[in-house]
Amino acid sequence: MPELLTCTPERRAEPAPPRLLRFLRPLQVEDPWALLGSRHLDGLRLAAWNDPTEERCLLAAGHARELWPTGPERFAQAGAAWRDFEAQRVELRGAGPAEPLPFALAGFAFSPTPRRSAAWEAWGDGLLWVPELLIQRHAGACWAALTVPAGAGADAGLDRLNALLDALLAEARPPAAPRLASPRAASALSERAWRTWRQGVLDAADALRGEDLAKVVLARAERFESATGDFDPLATARLLRDQQASCVTFLVRGADGQSFVGATPEDLLRLRGRTLHTVALAGTRRRAEGDQDAALGREMLSNDKDRREQRHVLQAIRDALAPLSEQLDVPEQPEVARFAQVQHLRSPIRATLRDDVDVFELLARLHPTPAVGGLPRTDALRWLEAHEDLDRGWYAGPLGWIGPGGGGVFVVALRSALLQGPLATAFAGCGLVEGSDPRAEWVETCQKLEAVRSGLALG
Repeated sequence: MPELLTCTPERRAEPAPPRLLRFLRPLQVEDPWALLGSRHLDGLRLAAWNDPTEERCLLAAGHARELWPTGPERFAQAGAAWRDFEAQRVELRGAGPAEPLPFALAGFAFSPTPRRSAAWEAWGDGLLWVPELLIQRHAGACWAALTVPAGAGADAGLDRLNALLDALLAEARPPAAPRLASPRAASALSERAWRTWRQGVLDAADALRGEDLAKVVLARAERFESATGDFDPLATARLLRDQQASCVTFLVRGADGQSFVGATPEDLLRLRGRTLHTVALAGTRRRAEGDQDAALGREMLSNDKDRREQRHVLQAIRDALAPLSEQLDVPEQPEVARFAQVQHLRSPIRATLRDDVDVFELLARLHPTPAVGGLPRTDALRWLEAHEDLDRGWYAGPLGWIGPGGGGVFVVALRSALLQGPLATAFAGCGLVEGSDPRAEWVETCQKLEAVRSGLALG
């Protein structure tokens, strides 16, 4: 793992790292993802992001600066490093898009732990990085940002990145239609998996009858195996983008080729200036044909269990934001949000923040929401540590980008899978409150897992 940058007085006494030179270059590219499959990106850290809410599509490759935060203070570490990164940035081109391109990307595990599973060991507790090459299409225009450390090698570094970009542009072509993998489940449909899940829900029910827990979110993993070749992370991301058109689709690929990919319906935060948008999301029903689809949504709106679960999420977000906000707007009633395979209860929330609040303080306040952890947060996380036999890794953690000045977007990394070779490990969870039924909650996780399974693709 790369050297950890810390924020101790000893580290600050060392010489400051070189400033970051950032060159902006306009492009004529309709879809940055058309550049993803180039062999010139092999061996580089790679990220892709498609956000239909903002009509923002980007890819990023390599890293000019990075931080691997660890432990309970990882958001504070990332915030301190971000301020250092931002202070070191120098734009080399005056002209550019009206809205600055994202400057750094970040992803975090659901929870920090020194006992990472082998599958997630390379991902750590989190990662903040400034990509060397970032290409974005937004607001009808496409730009590239090339970032290198200042110093004697800066010109050569920019020449190298411009040559890489030229090679990507020369090879750009519409991707071939992905081949559906139709993988079989390697483990999750076994009787043992069901018994483990059932016992977890029953244990949660006992805890929920006490005075400490109001809700806990239990998750499980399902392992899929391809018999006809390796899963292709890029083809999978493209297929998920097509299938889950209203979700944020994401891909993070390590230099070793291991990839985390998904299409999530849940925003954690959207920050522009002092204005914050977030959502309270809870409750799940499948999609159906015709009138039955609307009937399922109405049933969810009137269901006591789903409404209680959604109110828990809403109240927790309200309590987290109130100390940071000058104004907080919360709707009285939730709406039904419909996605490709499932529908949820959703309440959009808007806040006007104090001047001194940054994105990393918001992450520390909001993550994990009761939609992925439980309530009260500390008690729910303690219960999960003792009872959930699963390293979630980056599943259900915050993933997103930060722009110059500190604004940005983070989502909750749901409907996601870790891919390596012919194996894909997908994750899903559901909120348990008093009265939750093990069989019904199992079915809910199956519906969520199907959204991932149906998007797995071969190259």
